[in-house]
Amino acid sequence: MKIGLIDFDGKIPNLALMKLSTYYKSHGAEVFLNEFPKGVDKVYCSVLFTWNKNKAAKLQEMYSNIEFGGTGWDPMISLPKEVENCKPDYELYTYKDIYKRVRGIMKKETRIKKAETIVNMGIGFTSRGCIRNCEFCFVPKKEGAFKQVGEI
Repeated sequence: MKIGLIDFDGKIPNLALMKLSTYYKSHGAEVFLNEFPKGVDKVYCSVLFTWNKNKAAKLQEMYSNIEFGGTGWDPMISLPKEVENCKPDYELYTYKDIYKRVRGIMKKETRIKKAETIVNMGIGFTSRGCIRNCEFCFVPKKEGAFKQVGEI
């Protein structure tokens, strides 16, 4: 089985895609990020920002087997429990995946170093939810009140 993952608009490694990668690799699948061969069995696309939803939807013309997720697609969608419980695949992203997303005026070497730092960091959540209720934000609606979910 071949799985294609698309990180549509993230600037740092996408935790949900990393968990999908772990899940499918544990079932013997080959997993590809952003660039993959024709004929993959399933494609997952993560859209973080609502203003990108229409652009991402055009991917349905290319992939009939695509499934969308992310707050920018539907804030109420979440990973299945068996995927959510997977550890992230820290091998999924390389500095080259992040390099082109690093913004700002800097030398090439500095941009590479920053991308390497981002790829090599550990990511996860020690808390979820929020103490505020800003009208523009999805977090309180999606995750509820602030709560601890993990430890460092």
